[in-house]
Amino acid sequence: MPLGAARFGFAGGDTSVEVQYLVIAGGGGGGHDAGGGGGAGGYRNSYASETSGRNSSTETPLILDKGIAYTVTIGGGGVGGYSNGSGSNTVFATVTSIGGGKGSGYNSSPGVGGSGGGGNEYSDQNGAAGTANQGFGGGKGNDEGGGGGGNGTPHDVTGYPGTANTGGGGGGGGSYDGVGNAGGGNGGKGVVILRYPASATASTSGLTTSVLNGTVGSEKYTVITGGTSGTITWS
Repeated sequence: MPLGAARFGFAGGDTSVEVQYLVIAGGGGGGHDAGGGGGAGGYRNSYASETSGRNSSTETPLILDKGIAYTVTIGGGGVGGYSNGSGSNTVFATVTSIGGGKGSGYNSSPGVGGSGGGGNEYSDQNGAAGTANQGFGGGKGNDEGGGGGGNGTPHDVTGYPGTANTGGGGGGGGSYDGVGNAGGGNGGKGVVILRYPASATASTSGLTTSVLNGTVGSEKYTVITGGTSGTITWS
């Protein structure tokens, strides 16, 4: 077993595989009418020496048993606008990233999450808290507009949506335009990216992948872009 790797399972040697991961949750939806941006989905990373969420230390890779199906759920982005919501969690085996918090609307509060949602303009509202080792808190609203979430970008009328498979938060809606069009953008769904030795081969069930057993240097990698309660297995 490599030094520092987290053990999940029992068997060793060629019956196990070391897996490095990047697990990003769905982003929160942006608020309406000078609302705050939605928070970005929680960010957890164990690759090389790159930092994890909220500028925290790199996490420890997992040692997983071959032939065992490990659960994967890709968190969806929260809906933006007048009934906006927070993003959903993304899960890989024992690793869970928390969905981004919803941005505040004109008469609502921002949501806590992986990254917290931003506050609204009208009440100079504070943003909500993020999750330790996953994301920062949302920004405070002011007279210039709603506060940014973890990745929310306020817009003049309808907030920009978060980018899919990045866990980006939806932008907050602009000032009320008299006809109710100042809605927030939807959050972007999350993603799971896994890297493992070239001697191992991954297979999935119930998941959407953009790359399955791609090669990079002396390793393989898999990018999972969709699916709820699917599984991945190594052989």
